[in-house]
Amino acid sequence: MSDYERRTDEEVAELVAGLKGISDVFFERLINDPGVCEEFLQTVLEMPRLRIKPETLVPQKSIKFIANRSVRVDAYIEDETDRSFNIEVQRANDCDHIRRARYNASAITIYKSEPGDEFKDVQEVYVIYLTEDDFLKEGRTIYHAEMVIRETGKALEDGLHEVFVNTQSDDGSKIARLMALFEKTEVDDPEFPNFTRRFNEVKNDREEGEAMCREVEAYAEKRAAKAAAEAAIKQVIQTCFKHNISEKKIIVDLMVDHHLTEDEAKAAIEKYR
Repeated sequence: MSDYERRTDEEVAELVAGLKGISDVFFERLINDPGVCEEFLQTVLEMPRLRIKPETLVPQKSIKFIANRSVRVDAYIEDETDRSFNIEVQRANDCDHIRRARYNASAITIYKSEPGDEFKDVQEVYVIYLTEDDFLKEGRTIYHAEMVIRETGKALEDGLHEVFVNTQSDDGSKIARLMALFEKTEVDDPEFPNFTRRFNEVKNDREEGEAMCREVEAYAEKRAAKAAAEAAIKQVIQTCFKHNISEKKIIVDLMVDHHLTEDEAKAAIEKYR
């Protein structure tokens, strides 16, 4: 019998009780519900008439766009006017959030393009990026990034809309009230009925709880393994420099012993030099 099978109801309930909507494993189950997804988009984008196409909703969607390059997005959805939406949640601060949003938008744009499409037909893409911290540090709940002419401030309508929203800053808006729910471990809010309904369904479902337990533990193991690998790479680099070993030799060793690409090895050397 596995560790997961031995887990008691009380252990499952204890772990699930501490999860919040901003948690990766919980967020996926929330946003996978069409009602929650539509409510989220209507609120964050301030588009109360927006209607999604439920059949297009895919959590953890893998989008292949050039050769063997692909990107996995937290949630992908289209609305009735064929606009594409990517909803991402990111709690870590060790990520270039702005470039990640740009990367995702580029992947979706190519994914939704067909040979022979004219540029005027390039689909509108919204990337909604939800973070715990206000990483832009301007004290706002939400930020809209659009292409503008620097000299005049005039917006150029290129069809790309990047929206950064966080749970840290509270501007008193409806958007901020929704964001606050992602930080709670218990929710009962009639202003957001779909979020409340799905939140409590997940919290009280034994199978959902067990699945989230497995994912949380797998994520913890992955983070621990990554940390150990990083520590080993750092030790190798610093030891090699201490003994005057050439950078070229260090790169080769990192590629062979730690399975890094040449670019990854060079980046690690710069980081731990």
